[in-house]
Amino acid sequence: MTTLAYVAVSPEGRTHRDQVYLREAALPGLRRLTDAVKPREPRWPRRSATPAPSPTAAPTASRRSRRRCHPDELVDRLVDAGRRGGASLFGNGTDPGFANDVLPLALTSLSQRIDEVRCSEIADYSTYHQPFVNAELFGFGKPVEEVPPLFAGGILTMAWGSVVRVIAVGLELTLDEPLGETVELAVAEADVETVDGVLPKGSRCGVRFEVVGCVDGVPRVVLEHVTRTHPSQRPDWPQPAGGAGCYRVEVKGEPSMTLDLAHHGEHGDHNVSGMIGTAVRLVNAVEAVVDAERGW
Repeated sequence: MTTLAYVAVSPEGRTHRDQVYLREAALPGLRRLTDAVKPREPRWPRRSATPAPSPTAAPTASRRSRRRCHPDELVDRLVDAGRRGGASLFGNGTDPGFANDVLPLALTSLSQRIDEVRCSEIADYSTYHQPFVNAELFGFGKPVEEVPPLFAGGILTMAWGSVVRVIAVGLELTLDEPLGETVELAVAEADVETVDGVLPKGSRCGVRFEVVGCVDGVPRVVLEHVTRTHPSQRPDWPQPAGGAGCYRVEVKGEPSMTLDLAHHGEHGDHNVSGMIGTAVRLVNAVEAVVDAERGW
């Protein structure tokens, strides 16, 4: 079993009109997809020289870590379904996902002492063609006094709290509950042109938020988003390493380290390359997922 990104559970949840949403009529097409990526017989011969790589290669991937990140009842249901159905499960993403679970845990393998791990997405969303996400979830172009759904209490933790908890498990930390959340807004000083339309002067045009995992009140694991719709906005906020977007992992301790993952598509756009990387990682993981133990 593999994860298909951006499938809505209802028509109202779609981020664009052509997006697939779960309904009876969509099942034959989804079945063809699962048959293609999970064949009854392997579609690729085993490479004798190089073992199939694990798509979740990280220092702390273990059954124990899964048990600590998710309720036992949920894990047991998934494992049992996989064993009965002869399937394995791979959850994919870039953020949440590769940029803030595999990368930070791999980087911390170089640490003698870890005081804090911070994972950031720093990006200009003006070329991110997702009208529903930008306008309705982030509230870009809306009055600053309106509170969009994403910033209602607890929603950030629901969406990105798993990142903080997975890293904490890898570092063997017991976090204070609930996780903390901070939100800071940027207000447009002039009309802002984006691929989805114009954000009026005086409206919300950017946001910086954090989901914070503390131990005894001290921040230890932080997930951060710095989202602009023009590079000139909020110069006091963290800036990307190159171009208009990057993912950043900062480890404070001994040694202190910063890792920037800068990316762009062949035409120079970082939002395009982010979508490509998310999708292609699924394709590149197919062999390892097919070969994985059932129920795992």
